[in-house]
Amino acid sequence: MASWREKATRLLNRTAQQEPVPFELLCPCGETIRGTRRNRCQRVLCKSCGEPYFVLPVSVYPPPRRGKKKKQSLATADGAKQALTHVHTSVRQLGQRAKRRTVEAAKSWGASSVEAVRRTVTPFRVIMLSVIVVVGGTGYWVHRSRARERAEVQFKQSVHQGQAALKSGDLFSASKAFAEAVAALDVIGRDDRLARATRQMYRECRAASVLCPKTLLELVREADAVTRKGGASAWQAEMRSRFAGTWVVLHTRVRRSVGANGEEHLIVDYPLMVGGRPVELLADLHAFRQLDWSALARQQSAADRQGVELIFAAQLEDCRLEDGTSERWVVVFDPRSGFLWSDYANYRTLGFRPETAHSEQHVKKLLSWQSKAIGIEG
Repeated sequence: MASWREKATRLLNRTAQQEPVPFELLCPCGETIRGTRRNRCQRVLCKSCGEPYFVLPVSVYPPPRRGKKKKQSLATADGAKQALTHVHTSVRQLGQRAKRRTVEAAKSWGASSVEAVRRTVTPFRVIMLSVIVVVGGTGYWVHRSRARERAEVQFKQSVHQGQAALKSGDLFSASKAFAEAVAALDVIGRDDRLARATRQMYRECRAASVLCPKTLLELVREADAVTRKGGASAWQAEMRSRFAGTWVVLHTRVRRSVGANGEEHLIVDYPLMVGGRPVELLADLHAFRQLDWSALARQQSAADRQGVELIFAAQLEDCRLEDGTSERWVVVFDPRSGFLWSDYANYRTLGFRPETAHSEQHVKKLLSWQSKAIGIEG
C-alpha cells in the first residue's frame, strides 16, 4: 500500500520535460517580437517602439494524439475521391438546373409576350382602329373630292376671266386670273394639253404685265452713264431697285459658247456696242437646256453658223461690267424664269408689228414650232 502511494506521489510531483514553445508577434510599428513561452504569463516590450505585449504561458494540456500515417493517408485519399465525385455531381446538377431554367425562362418570356400582345390587340381595339382608318380615309377622300370640284369650277371661271381681260387689253387682270387658274390646276393635278396651255398663258401674261420699262440698248446706256458718274455701286443700287425682276422678250438667235474655264454657256446673239464696249447677253435658261438642239439645227439651215432663232422671255437679274475687267457689258437673266413664247396675239400686245406679210408668216411659223416643242400643240 505504501509503495503504491509513493509511486503516485512521485508521478504527480515529477516535472515533465517539455519541448520549448516559441511565439512570434508583429508590432504595428513593423518590428517582429520573438521568444519562448514559459510556465507563467510574461510581459514583453517592443524593441523599437516600447509597446508592451501580454504572452500566454505554455498549455498544460497534452497535445492531441496523431493517428497512424497509413490510415490517415487512406482516409485522405478516400475523402478526396468522394469530394471530387461530389463536385462533378454538383456541377452536372447545376448545369442541368441552369439549362432547365433557361428553357423555362424562354417559354415564360414567349408566353408572356404572346399574352401581352393578346391583351393589347383585343378584338375591340382592332375594330375601333379599322373604324378610325375607314372614317379618316373617307373624310380625306370627301375633302379631296370637294376640293377638286371647287378647283374645277375655279379653273373654268378663272380661264374665262383671263380671256376676257386679254380681249380688253388688261394684262395685269389677265395675269391674276390665269394665276388663279394655275393654282386650281395644281389642286386638280392635271397635266394635259389644256393645262399646259393655261400655264403658258399665265407665263406670257405675267411677263407682258411686268415688262422692263427700257429696251436693252437703253438699259445698258443708262448703266454706262451712271457707272461713269457714280461708280459701279451706284448703278448696282439703281439696277436692283428699278430693273431687277422685270421681263424682257427677245426675238433673236441663241448659240452655244465655251468659256475660259471650259464651262458651256448659251449666248444671245444681240450685237450691241455701248461706250466703246460690246454687250453680251447670258441666257443659261433651264428652258433652253430642255430643248433638242439637234432637231433645231435640222429645222433651221443657219443654226450651225449663227445659232438657233428663238422668241423667248426672261427676267432681268443683273447688268454689269464683266467680272475682273471693264472690256464688256454683261446682261444676265434669271435661269429659272425663261420660257419660249407661243401665242401670236399675246406677242402683238407687246408692240410687235410685222413689216411684211412674209415676216408675219415667219413669226407665226416659229411660234407654232415653239408651241409644239413645249407640248401645247399637237
